[in-house]
Amino acid sequence: ILKKKKLNNLNTLDLACGNGANLMYLKKKFDNKKYCLGLDINKNILNKGLKFNNFKDLDLKYGNIYNLNTKLKNKFQLITSFQNFFGFKDYKKISIEMIKLNSKYIFISSLFWEGLIDFNITLNFLKNDKPNRQVLSSAYYNTYSLRNFLNFYKKHNYKKIFCEKFI
Repeated sequence: ILKKKKLNNLNTLDLACGNGANLMYLKKKFDNKKYCLGLDINKNILNKGLKFNNFKDLDLKYGNIYNLNTKLKNKFQLITSFQNFFGFKDYKKISIEMIKLNSKYIFISSLFWEGLIDFNITLNFLKNDKPNRQVLSSAYYNTYSLRNFLNFYKKHNYKKIFCEKFI
């Protein structure tokens, strides 16, 4: 989609960027000369990415996708999030945070399907297999309705929405 719509050379914010590999790839692939910022909540993964970041105009920083800094508003023309939404409890809260930043484009890739039901799946990691076992931590593996997702963005004034199936 980025190539088809000629969305290159844009100030870009990548949310839940991990080690920044996707952002670095886009910067190199599209010869992006503009400032790019990757935010993630995992400092260890960010530090690994900093070791192989060769771009002077690309930063990787700590940031919480559920509570984005308002200083980021109007700073980025493109916001991306690659294969992350399935792992968040609620895409709407994160989407509102993204929309508040007032970028021209938002690019999201995740698990979607064509039905009308959102599948919210919680994975509990258990301490043991005893009947009164303790949950150590939880993670999410959600599949969202593409139609519900698109309608949500349309309600928030994103009129031009482009979708492509990942094959």
